This record gives sequence, C-alpha cells and structure tokens, in this order.
Amino acid sequence: MRILIIRPGALGDTLMLAPALAEMKGRGDITLVARRPGLDILRPFVREGMDYERGGWYRLFMDDPLLISNRMSENSTKPSPSRDCVASPFMVRQAHHERTMTQQKSITRPLVLSADPLGPTSKGDERRMTTQSPMGEGQGECGTIDLAVAFLSDQSEKVRDNLKVLMPGSSIHVFPPFPQKEENVHAAFYLAKCMESSGCAVNPGKAIAEATQRPLMEGEPFLVPGFERRIVFHPGSGGTAKNHPREFWAALLRDFRGIVSNKAPLAVLLGPAEESCLSFYREQFSGDETEIIFSPEIEPLLRLLKSAPLYLGHDSGITHLAAMLGTPTIALFRKSNLDQWKPLGPRVEVIEGESSPDLIRETCERAREIVL
Repeated sequence: MRILIIRPGALGDTLMLAPALAEMKGRGDITLVARRPGLDILRPFVREGMDYERGGWYRLFMDDPLLISNRMSENSTKPSPSRDCVASPFMVRQAHHERTMTQQKSITRPLVLSADPLGPTSKGDERRMTTQSPMGEGQGECGTIDLAVAFLSDQSEKVRDNLKVLMPGSSIHVFPPFPQKEENVHAAFYLAKCMESSGCAVNPGKAIAEATQRPLMEGEPFLVPGFERRIVFHPGSGGTAKNHPREFWAALLRDFRGIVSNKAPLAVLLGPAEESCLSFYREQFSGDETEIIFSPEIEPLLRLLKSAPLYLGHDSGITHLAAMLGTPTIALFRKSNLDQWKPLGPRVEVIEGESSPDLIRETCERAREIVL
C-alpha cells in the first residue's frame, strides 16, 4: 500500500510520528511530508520525504488547488507556469489547459507524487506538477497514492475536499494536529491511533511500548563515530511559557559543575529560538570550560546528543530527540502536559515544577545519580 502522511510542525511535533513509523516499517510504502529538520531525522523510517515548505502544499488551503492555465499575462506578478510546476509536489492530469467551471468533473486520474527533478513535461493534454526530492535521491514517479493521512487544522474541511480532488479514488483522512488538551493521551499514541483508524498497519500500544523500552533511533544511520562526551544542557524551546528563565539555568550549571567535577565537560546547546540568550551564556561562562554550541547542523547535533552521558532540557524537540536516541535524559517540565508530551525513550526522567532553588537541588541530585 502506498501511503502519504502529511505532518507539518515543529521538530518535537514531527518526531511524535517516530513510534508509529518504526512499528510500521516494512508494512507500507510511505512518503512523508514534513518540515525540516524533523523530516531529515525521520527519513530512515520512510521511503521518501518531501519538504512541506518547498512543495506547494499551501495549495491544500486554497479554494482551487489545481494549477491554472498554461498561459499567464505578461504583466502578471504570479510565478511562471514552469517555475510553479517545479515548486509543486502535485502531479495532476487535466483534460483541458484552460480552467472552466466544470473542469473538476473531467479529472479522472489520481494524483501522483514524483521525485523527478526535471520539472514539468507535457504530452498531449496531460500536465505534470513535480518537485525535486528534498533528499536528493533518484528520479521518477513514486506511484499512485492509496491512502493519505493528513494532520492539519481543517475545520472547514477544505483540505479534505482538495485532497479528494487531487487524489480521486484514494482513501483520504484528515485529523487535527494534536489531541484535545483535556485528553490524557500521549501525542505519539494519538497520531498512531489516527493512522490505525485510517487503515495503516500499526499497533499504537505496541508502538509506544517499543518507544519507551528501546531507543527508536539506533543502528544505521544513527551510528556516530568517536566524539568527545559532553553533558548537554539545552535551556530553551519553541514556547517561552515552557521555559525556565536563563538565570535558573545559569545557577543550575554552576551547582552542577561542583557535583560532577571532572567527570565530563559541559556544553550549553542553543537553537535559533535562543539566539537572544547567546551573549548571556557566553558572559556567564567565559573563562571556564563550558562550551557554548549554537544551532549545529543535523549530523553534529546527532553526534553531540548520541555521545552525551547526560542531557538536560525543557519540553522541546531536542529533548524528544535525545530521548529517542537513548541518551540519559532529564526533562524539566514547567507548563507542559506530561501525559501528552513526556519524552519517549528508555532512559528518561521528568521533573515538574516552577523555577526555584529546590528544583535546582532536585535536578542536581537526579543528575548526580546518573553521571556518577
């Protein structure tokens, strides 16, 4: 079965697909549409990946998702048809080049995804809308979609209707991106349950159990060469309400250094969301051996996390990644729903609470048991 999964979102949101994808491996021919860097990290679990930001997926929210006529006014500010085709992930068959009020009735063939980087072609009255594979692999059609599962806000059902227009004959299922806030169900279980109800060969309970018992991301291609072991602190996330203040983290780092002594060097990992804090941490730890690492690429990030004897962070995408890599992880939850967002991994501890000296002491005690 050829399956299309559409799951745009931040890193942590995208990684919640990992348990289901790992449990399904070998039982479905999957194309994943997601945002980077989550798309790159989940690439080993699927046959093909497509970048949600590059492929023209915004058309799913338009009144008319199909490509307009071959010709445009020379004075038009819209992209040329050729450029528009190359940027789009869709391949549609159209009986007419000019749009009419009855055109949708003439579309009888299903949408086909393509990784063909050569751009649009024309044969008779057929048009192709293609995209380069964001992973840079191969050419040619990926095949007709049998089942599409989209996790998108769609109260008006426009996305559902557009997918039906673009993929006639395919089984279409659209779900809200997240479980309801009052639901005490893990986000990864929710995604797996939605996929199961759509017809995917996945066991949600088994998928979550596997994710908590073993690292989901191990072996090829997550093996990393020798790398200096650092205890990693990630004092940020995409949501400021989830974060302890930077002064809390500075105090935690100073107290923690006295506990671990020379057991392992410390590293502060900052992402784009923490760029405004970069100078603060550099000033706080100038002159000592604490390394400040800002926005590393995927491969160095995986090496850093995979080799770390301990990782500490908020409810963030990086924290979920560290947990799934099997790194000993302490997650500090301030405002997040633990039932829905607890990091999944075999060596995860969660400490809930507001910023305080007591929380620093408890965190240091837990960390000391792991490191020493």
